[in-house]
Amino acid sequence: MAFNNLLNLGKNKQNQTEAFLALEINEDYVKAAVWMVQEGQIKVIKTSEIVAIENENIESLLQSVDMAIATACQDVSFNPEKTIFGIMHDWVDQEGIVPDKKEILKYLSQKLELKPIGYVILEEALVTYLQKQQSTPPTAILIRFSQSELLLTLVELGNIVLQEKVGRSEDLVSDVNEGLKRFADADPLPSRIILYNCNTNFEEIKQRLLAFDWEKDLPFLHTPKIESLEMKQSIKAVAIAGGSEVAKSMGFAIEEEKPVEQTNEPAEEVKTQEQLPEGFVVGQQLDLEKEETKAEELESLIVTTQNEAVISSKQPNKTGIMLAKFKAFLSK
Repeated sequence: MAFNNLLNLGKNKQNQTEAFLALEINEDYVKAAVWMVQEGQIKVIKTSEIVAIENENIESLLQSVDMAIATACQDVSFNPEKTIFGIMHDWVDQEGIVPDKKEILKYLSQKLELKPIGYVILEEALVTYLQKQQSTPPTAILIRFSQSELLLTLVELGNIVLQEKVGRSEDLVSDVNEGLKRFADADPLPSRIILYNCNTNFEEIKQRLLAFDWEKDLPFLHTPKIESLEMKQSIKAVAIAGGSEVAKSMGFAIEEEKPVEQTNEPAEEVKTQEQLPEGFVVGQQLDLEKEETKAEELESLIVTTQNEAVISSKQPNKTGIMLAKFKAFLSK
């Protein structure tokens, strides 16, 4: 079946107003955003509070996702269901989303009445987002912080070349140095380092990193410039980079040449699950008919069949985005 035939609901979509969700899930936090297509551009209407995942069980994740969505949708006149997921790179293999992570997304979607329309790898979304911001493919080393580890991503001209994980210790400089030494085939290393996803004082970390002599043992041509992104840049990246591809697939006219715009950015603060808005119910049980329908829709998204149409499932497209498999439920 031709891919365009699966998406015939998207015809003339550019003349309609529809809100969507972007949902980022990483090791420690959940973030959400409401986005729309306006005047040929992806506009982030509002981002959520940054919600900490307090335990490793599925119910804790459900509560965090629920709260992130609630704060993203608070004070806006939309209640979107169609959702792009931003997921970590190790949630995906050559066949797509790995089976245990499929079950997590299925559970979240059923409990929270979400309609998955695609997914994007967080680092690929961030690279595309940076390219849109600076109007040129980035060459840099991205370093993602979590409580237990660092993820170092080597990017050359907008392409992810290598990734390495390093356990996090009290000595962050040594951790970063260890990770960079694993990029043995990269000579020289990009003289730009971008830190992100850390709920701490990046200025202190940057000063510690700048004080280290990186050129002594590593193939930098000169002392690297060290930058940092605020915590909500990654969820904006999921919405803007992933949303652009999904919106085009659904029939929206997207104008790539215009600058990215975001609005209504709330103050940055990490929330706990106990701080849910008054009257908000976590994981409200769906009625049987709705739950069966959404289960079928989710299976259409994440279960491989011969009738699927795939957007860039193994090779990156020109934006570097990997999107989920779509199926005929988009044409219903």
